[in-house]
Amino acid sequence: MYRKIVKVFLGSPGDLIPERQAASRIVQEINRNHADFWNVQVELVGWEDTVSRFGRAQAVINQDLDQCEYFVGVMWQRWGSPPGDENHPYTSGFEEEFRRSLERRVKTGAPEISLLFKAPEEGRMQDPGKELTKVLEFKKAVIADHIVLFQEFRETHEFEAKFRALVSDYVQKGIVAERKTEEQTEAGGTGGADGERDITPSDPGDRLFGGDAIGFVSDLILRANPIENVSAADLARFRLLGLAISRSGNDSGTLGVHDANLIFKYRNSFKLTPAEISALLVAGAANITHQNAPLWGWVFRAEGNPGDEIAWQAVMRDNTLKASLINCLTKARNSLGSEDIPLGRDRLIAHWLENDSDEVKKAALSYLEECGTPADFPLLEPLMASTHSTISEYAVSAGIILCADNDIEQALDLLEQHQASSIPSRVLKVLFAHPSRLRSDRLTSLVGHRSTEVRAGAIKILVARDNLSEEAASVLLDDQNPEVRFLALRTLQKKGRTFKADEARKALVREKNKGPGLLMGPTREGEEFFKKFLREHYLAMAEEALTEVVDRSEVYEFDAAYALYERFYKEQFVELARNLNDAFVAEFSRRLNNLTSRVGPSTELISQIEGLSEYVRKAACEEVLEIVCRRGDDSAIDLVRRVLDRDEPPVSRKIIAYFQRYGDWEDLRRVSALVERRNYARTGFFYDTTGDYKAAANAILRLAKSRIADLFTQTFSASLLAQLIYGLTKTQFAELSDLTILSFMSHEGDAVRKAAALKSVLSLSKTRCRKLLTTYTEGDQYRYYNVIHWLDVAVNTPTSFGRSMAVRETIS
Repeated sequence: MYRKIVKVFLGSPGDLIPERQAASRIVQEINRNHADFWNVQVELVGWEDTVSRFGRAQAVINQDLDQCEYFVGVMWQRWGSPPGDENHPYTSGFEEEFRRSLERRVKTGAPEISLLFKAPEEGRMQDPGKELTKVLEFKKAVIADHIVLFQEFRETHEFEAKFRALVSDYVQKGIVAERKTEEQTEAGGTGGADGERDITPSDPGDRLFGGDAIGFVSDLILRANPIENVSAADLARFRLLGLAISRSGNDSGTLGVHDANLIFKYRNSFKLTPAEISALLVAGAANITHQNAPLWGWVFRAEGNPGDEIAWQAVMRDNTLKASLINCLTKARNSLGSEDIPLGRDRLIAHWLENDSDEVKKAALSYLEECGTPADFPLLEPLMASTHSTISEYAVSAGIILCADNDIEQALDLLEQHQASSIPSRVLKVLFAHPSRLRSDRLTSLVGHRSTEVRAGAIKILVARDNLSEEAASVLLDDQNPEVRFLALRTLQKKGRTFKADEARKALVREKNKGPGLLMGPTREGEEFFKKFLREHYLAMAEEALTEVVDRSEVYEFDAAYALYERFYKEQFVELARNLNDAFVAEFSRRLNNLTSRVGPSTELISQIEGLSEYVRKAACEEVLEIVCRRGDDSAIDLVRRVLDRDEPPVSRKIIAYFQRYGDWEDLRRVSALVERRNYARTGFFYDTTGDYKAAANAILRLAKSRIADLFTQTFSASLLAQLIYGLTKTQFAELSDLTILSFMSHEGDAVRKAAALKSVLSLSKTRCRKLLTTYTEGDQYRYYNVIHWLDVAVNTPTSFGRSMAVRETIS
């Protein structure tokens, strides 16, 4: 029988031999115990498995790497040796393997990537040395970019547990994904009986099941020709009854997503027992991350107050489920105020925080961030002092957030006591949300904080208050954060110190560390702040003096021209428009003449510069077009359209905003096309595009005005369509036909389906949502379970609960 091969690449430097040997044993164990059942064979690939072939060693390894669908990287204290000569772009074999895998993932969606970091030996952090420093910088980059999930471990046995879980989980998810289409097609089949079952035997209290459940099982057993007479929904409930009987040592299973949705579809055909409802609730909680199983309707059907059953299950279940159940309580903003929750609120939270699992601890800390009060602070103190750095940082973050509203000084004390190098953005947002609450002396003390984000936040406020001293600014001129250096330079300028262009460049621009990047090689950091310095310098000049600078400028010196056009827009519009209309051809030629006049004729130099003409002129057109969109009025609309259609520049919020103010229906396609274009050299591959799509959606909705129905006959990308749906008012969304809304809910784009479902929760009546849910779940059409998850919220929970949850999900 055909057996699928899953290739897993294990990448690591040479200081993790025991872990690599353990990984090999684990793969052999997985294949021995599960290959026949899963019909999957796992193959572990690494440098020790690569046969000797002609060519650069790493290039040979890369051939095997490119055939793998899962990359697991493991790092400890060594970065590794360069994989090629001194001109090679990578500093180690691991860096090349990781970046190559990441680039392939960006382009194709594969491979899956996981990272494991082994804690350094005790004492190494005091003097990490070159190798460990590179590892730590790489880890920091991974954390900052939020691209790849990672885990930490200390001992080999911990690595074994985590590696086994990673590989097993990946293989099982792959099996589920392969079966998804088949299962969802089956979901369209007929359900169970036409009505509720009539078989209702006696129901003694000592029976395993209640009367209806016994009747269901008895009826199922007695059916003739079960292949034809037993539906998929019947089988799903049969499995559910088994999972509803929780027994120690055999209670870790949950109902599958497909079965959970089948039970939900035919819920009115069954008289579900409380135990079954609890099992369905747990199945929904287990999949809360993917939101692809009904959950919240079962929460409100369970016995006791809403949330009680989640709390009970969060005590009894295994750690993986426990963490998911706690996350459900967090999403619901459940205060754990019911008298019927286990242990009592404080003891229950303490129980979670004392758990051996890091995931449970993190889930509990996240709960306290969202639902805690300052009175919960003592619960955090033991974890703040933990030697486990990740847990300690999570606890400190939760503590700062708990304190910030009522006692900002205590929050700042925590921030200064625990000098973490990386502070989560959510914590910074809370700390600096109300600058007026922050005393200047406390801000001054934060100027020396280890976190660059904290320093920058404090300095911005001090500069705005003109409270940053000249002495402090002089020190900060050498800060590692380019924004901090710029703020310091600006402060020194205000205090009378002057900087020539070369001095400012030296202060602001640094070569970025040549350590491990993600996709980018070494770059110069701070160029954008130097350009900002130049722009401000030129903007302060009089028009005549600035014009003289522009007249002398050469091919690469456009900053003065940008400042001239910006400040004296009306006076310079004719010149500006001329340059845009001819794509700066004449202006480039004039600047080239200035250069040759200075350096003399040089055929080779002129040839090289002319070769860059298109690039330089295109960049100038993009900059000047943005100036027009920022400063111009509707009289410039034809110019903007011509340049946009001709050059097809990358997305720009300023251009989008201009069309929102002065465009009309014909500009829909321009805005739509514009938002899809990217300049990755400027933004990087991992730039968050959400803001661009929101801006474009707002502009398009403004241009569509009263033609909303016509709007959705147009073709948009999934990302843009989702933001258009979110951007509709409640009235506009409610005026859409059910057919249109259902088409959104059947869209291939997950974001579109989710937007339509959430907007239904927020905008439509329960009656209409119930009709949509019934229509969506009937028949044989292909269905998406995340839609059912949210329509369940709309139909089967109180309106206030469902809408508050949908609001939080929409803005998250």
